[in-house]
Amino acid sequence: MTSLVARRVAAGCVGACLALVVLLVGSDALAAPLDTLAAQTPQTVAQLGTVDAARLQAAAAAVDEWAFQNTQFAADRRGPSPLVVVQTALNVKARVDALLDQVLALRTGVVTIAAEPPEDPARREAARGFLRAATVLIDLSGRLRYLQNDVMRGARARMADAGSRQQLAQLFLQAKSTVGATQTADDLFAFPGQTAYHETILRLIAAAGQTSLLPQVVRYLDDERQSSPMRLFAAEIIRVMGLPQPPRPNPAETLPEPAVTPEAFYQLVTSLDPDSLDDEGRSRRQALLEWSDERRKRGVVEDSYRVGSYEVRPGDWLLMRNPSPYNLFTDLSPGLFTHVGIVAAETGSDGIRRFVIVDVPERGDRVPGVNVEIYLERTLHYFFLRDNDAKAAAAMARAASEVIDNPSQFDLNFRSDRVEKLAHKPLGDVKVHTYCAGLLLLCALQTDVRREEYFPLSERQAAGRTVENVAKMGLSLGEGFLSPSGALFSPRLEIVGRREPMYDPRRDVEEAVYDQFAKLLVVREMQQQGDWFNALRLKTAEAAKGNPLLAQALASAAGVAAETDLVAAAKAAAVVETLDEVAQAAGSQFQAARDALRGPSAPVPATAEERARRAAAAGRHASLIQQVQQGRVTPRAARLALVRYYVQVGHAELERRFFGGR
Repeated sequence: MTSLVARRVAAGCVGACLALVVLLVGSDALAAPLDTLAAQTPQTVAQLGTVDAARLQAAAAAVDEWAFQNTQFAADRRGPSPLVVVQTALNVKARVDALLDQVLALRTGVVTIAAEPPEDPARREAARGFLRAATVLIDLSGRLRYLQNDVMRGARARMADAGSRQQLAQLFLQAKSTVGATQTADDLFAFPGQTAYHETILRLIAAAGQTSLLPQVVRYLDDERQSSPMRLFAAEIIRVMGLPQPPRPNPAETLPEPAVTPEAFYQLVTSLDPDSLDDEGRSRRQALLEWSDERRKRGVVEDSYRVGSYEVRPGDWLLMRNPSPYNLFTDLSPGLFTHVGIVAAETGSDGIRRFVIVDVPERGDRVPGVNVEIYLERTLHYFFLRDNDAKAAAAMARAASEVIDNPSQFDLNFRSDRVEKLAHKPLGDVKVHTYCAGLLLLCALQTDVRREEYFPLSERQAAGRTVENVAKMGLSLGEGFLSPSGALFSPRLEIVGRREPMYDPRRDVEEAVYDQFAKLLVVREMQQQGDWFNALRLKTAEAAKGNPLLAQALASAAGVAAETDLVAAAKAAAVVETLDEVAQAAGSQFQAARDALRGPSAPVPATAEERARRAAAAGRHASLIQQVQQGRVTPRAARLALVRYYVQVGHAELERRFFGGR
């Protein structure tokens, strides 16, 4: 039945997709900026070592600007039709995504470069070239996706009837556009009785793999105003995309509720009147009932779990990309990934088998397990990697499931020697004392695979003053450091799923602050100073070394295990929390300024502090706001100007707080 629904989801796409490919590869479709970007993008492993990051970044910026200039709607509605403009936006992003795929295909070739000795500079330079190229293209893809929001919103405003909207939805379906799916989903309820359009929308949501839209599909399934055949199709779409799992008993933290539970889904399918369906429909309804009945009683009994457009299996590695102060700390940077998790299959106390993500959090004192689909809501960009050796994958999955709810301690010195002692040992009651990538190593050590096959490249701290500055923070990166990005070079590991890169200008500001901090660590001396609270915390930690009761109380308050080196933890917390404060303050000020720029369309501030921040921003940027209102500056140009301004604000605050500047 699932394959039948999958065919229906894809029906009608083949010819249109071939037409789209012709547009993409035809010489007329490639504008000069795209040609330049393609010329700067490495096509072979040998070219990775000569990547010119500055020129590649400049080419990416030119594509970003070209895409904006060629996807604007004229105020007098002259110029290209909305469909042509949307197609242009889709084509540009598809071309960039193809270049990103081209770079990602080179990742496993880095370790095949002849290296004698093993740490040959050519191999490391190739790895750095890969990371630089991938970072630029990932960021550009996210920015082009962000641009699509305005393009598609403008097109929909000009194509307001159901027939025109369906033409747009067909374009979105051809490209499997996540933005198109998001903007179109509410039309399920805005155009009653438009069955053909509704079916296109549901197929679009499934093809785009947009699991965030499951609430709308569930609402459609529950809407008695819709026909039974269409409600049944919506139920099948939910199965194709991945039916959410019930919450775990006794979770370690408060988590969002799923869009629908297997029990609720079963009841919704039961409520469909079989007499209102034809013979085929009744057969499909019965198949759904049998499948969901087993899912609600036993959980996920299959070998894999569907998440949107891909499936995960126990033992898969999850690599996540988020703004981080550690992104440029090593000699292999920029780090594509900053945190990790491992997929495990767990049967809970309620007898339900779930697929969960296991990780080692920086805060907390036990290893959590979180349902896969809920966990993935936390990050803007991620990859799933898989070892297709069934025996090795099973060993890693077993290790991950064994440590769920075990005591944990995040290692601020990023050591891996503790977990190396646990190779091929039972882990049921073991304290997991490591850092994020150390969890990957812990699970890998339970296999018969050599460590170097999973981590072919180790890392060391960046050059210059980084070592001494990081030591002042209470941190250290020893020889042979393993990062979340290092596993990406393993020929054993296949990319089996990833989230489309997304862009958030506020996070752009925050990441620029973190990256500047890391750059300054290389060339400047970090001052050992902080506000009175951090100084007091450090003194308290030092005093607690000889006072077990005080140590226990401090550990409880800090959210770390009592055995942590409290002095090192206090130093690290003082720096990292201050750094977070600087980055997040710059991001908050940017958001307030952007909301002031938007005027009445911006969300209403929830607190007095937010209202004051927005009012201050409105005064600070009054001239810019006026120019936007008069049409002399585009909203995009204003956004870019605000990003630059608050990046500079964050950089200046870094100077003041960490490096003795004013």
